[in-house]
Amino acid sequence: MKIILIRHAESTANADQILAGRLPGIELTENGHKQAKSLTSLFSTGLFAAIYSSPMQRCMQTAQIALDSQSLNIIENDFFLEVDYGSWSGEKISTLANDPLWSIVQKKPSNAKFPDGESLLNMSQRANKGFESIIQSHKSTDVIAIFSHADIIKAIISHQIGNDFNNYQKLMIDNAKVNILHFKESEMALAGMNLPVSDFTLSLIGKE
Repeated sequence: MKIILIRHAESTANADQILAGRLPGIELTENGHKQAKSLTSLFSTGLFAAIYSSPMQRCMQTAQIALDSQSLNIIENDFFLEVDYGSWSGEKISTLANDPLWSIVQKKPSNAKFPDGESLLNMSQRANKGFESIIQSHKSTDVIAIFSHADIIKAIISHQIGNDFNNYQKLMIDNAKVNILHFKESEMALAGMNLPVSDFTLSLIGKE
């Protein structure tokens, strides 16, 4: 089984350096549309058994553009929702960086809980519960795609490779980049991380 984790393409909040969280109406930018279109060759391979997505508009838009005219349904899955940043949602990142909580978020995320929102540890538990349920519900030969958000993807990868959660912020997940987790029998390998779609990336997904 291969599970491909893809962060949504550039959103208006990304461009404006705003922490969007679960605010409605956050769409892709023009550049985001181009980034999403760069993913179409990934889905024209016919390899994918299922496509899952965070219900947030920016993820669904990315998935819809990436799938183009492919007949696969996009299954919305709340386990892969963005972090609930509470009262931080909609704020400029440059402003939030001055808050004492910012240092905890970056250096000790296991202790971080957002005002009127969720904790990062709960986010990780939620995301990984959803990830494990997908592993259990698919065949060992399936290739699956999940469109989600940077923190969600970092939390899943960190857990799968046995990384201490307090180090998960050291991972980099860019917009519309591909992360490949390969499961074979009882073993898991991180086959690729933060990759653009290319012949090399497609070869990693296609080979056993």
